[in-house]
Amino acid sequence: VVLASYRYLKNPIGLIKAINSMDNEERNRFVINWYGNHLISNEGSKCYDEAINLINQYNLKNVILLNKQTQTPYEIIKESDFVALFSRVEGLPNTICEAMFIGKPIIMTKISDYNVLVDETNGYLCDWNDIISIKKAILKVSRLSEKEIIEKGYNSSKKANNLFSIIRILNSWNEII
Repeated sequence: VVLASYRYLKNPIGLIKAINSMDNEERNRFVINWYGNHLISNEGSKCYDEAINLINQYNLKNVILLNKQTQTPYEIIKESDFVALFSRVEGLPNTICEAMFIGKPIIMTKISDYNVLVDETNGYLCDWNDIISIKKAILKVSRLSEKEIIEKGYNSSKKANNLFSIIRILNSWNEII
């Protein structure tokens, strides 16, 4: 699952092109559900419209599903196997942090604090501007056993609790003060 607005900086176009570069057997291993706002003030629905056109052009309607923004992100994350973010720019990615707390493995581009949030124990990294890199990360995920997915999710949860626990935050503030 991807929880991000339909904006060029969130990279739905790169994701679609990466999926299109796969053969049918590879594509049949997964479904990606993207949830987000498609009406962005300065872009309008331009990116969303382009994404829909590419999905139709590449015949990917059963592989990548573009959904409206959800009011229940926790439920969506909880039901997913992996949570992904393919952005070219981020601050601290809330969706990734929330997914880690819930115990989900991650696919994330090498942006922001990626090196603190994701490593081989809890997910996979890729380059936002490299469709082959995105493709490889998705294919790695699609080949994991259920046991391996659960283990990576457990590691995400453990990492999130270490990074964002109230005790750690209070200790950090005490060190600053």
